[in-house]
Amino acid sequence: MRILITTVVIAFLFNGCIQPGSTSQDAMVVGIQKPVYATGFEIQWLSDSSKKVIIYNPDQPGEVLQTIVWKPHQAGKVTCLSTTHLSFLDHLGCMEQVKGCGFPELVRNAHAVEAIRSGAIQNISRGYETNDEVVFSIMPDLFFVYPFGGEDPRRFLEKGIGCVQIAEYAEKHPLGRAEWIKVFGVFMHREAQADSVFQQIRSSYEGLVEKARALSNKKPKVFFGSYDAGNWFAPPSNSFAAQFIRDAGATYLFEGDTSTANIVIPAEEFMVKAPEIEFWGKLLASNQEVKAEDFTMGDHRFMHTQALQTGGLFYCNTQESDYHGDALLAPHHILADLIYIFHGVQFDQAHPIYFRKVPLE
Repeated sequence: MRILITTVVIAFLFNGCIQPGSTSQDAMVVGIQKPVYATGFEIQWLSDSSKKVIIYNPDQPGEVLQTIVWKPHQAGKVTCLSTTHLSFLDHLGCMEQVKGCGFPELVRNAHAVEAIRSGAIQNISRGYETNDEVVFSIMPDLFFVYPFGGEDPRRFLEKGIGCVQIAEYAEKHPLGRAEWIKVFGVFMHREAQADSVFQQIRSSYEGLVEKARALSNKKPKVFFGSYDAGNWFAPPSNSFAAQFIRDAGATYLFEGDTSTANIVIPAEEFMVKAPEIEFWGKLLASNQEVKAEDFTMGDHRFMHTQALQTGGLFYCNTQESDYHGDALLAPHHILADLIYIFHGVQFDQAHPIYFRKVPLE
């Protein structure tokens, strides 16, 4: 099914998303923009001034998922299946072109929330599925979607709606995720702006990495994960979360474990590792004050661990901050938060923005 979908998408986008008569299939590649940190896309310049965007399959490294030839112009109406797409478009000043998005109840971006409330952006999802009727009523020029989930885009392609598969979620480096703004820059005719936004983010992030390296030779051991049904779950060491921890001058508890999915740690095994943990972090969504119990899940055996006793608990509350949206383009702010938590040194911001410590009781 993945092969069939890919073939249909390539065929439609090559022929249907180009201004008629504006490009030639014989156009030569005259330049290539390879991303600095991202691995999921490549942008090529063609001899007729059009651009070719190659998107790679996140499940099969090196395999081309989609190829789009695009004559430089701004897409008119666009819709976004993922809430993460909104932040990229907002940073490019293109929120007025967005006419629909999926899962609006999860949107935290301030400009998008305002547009949703006013009705300028419609809800294109129904439960966990796409509401086709709303998408067809909007008839966007482009529909930004994502490869996972197995949804067949042919019904949109047949109606003349171009689908662009965005896979920023699969990147292993925080800057790789942010770099997908360059893909949006091509379709929204904001390439220079997209490059500028990314370069500013990159410069700030890399500068903080260097500062963290100079702080201390001691690298505290950090666990970042959650609990469910008797097991603890943590991202592998080749994840963007683990990269944040390394770049902040700390050591990830599961360094070296390059699983393709979250690491599953039975409760008894985690108890053995718990004494090593100096800092313990997690994501949560809460309308109440965050306390140690939100980490231990009622298991009092953890109450005497080092992280709890020395104030090493830290968290990001997704009810309060847009970790799954705007934070994609603010990895430098996340990194500054973590450096402050791990080392007590504050850079470039007056207070934590995404991650903060749980106060000692």
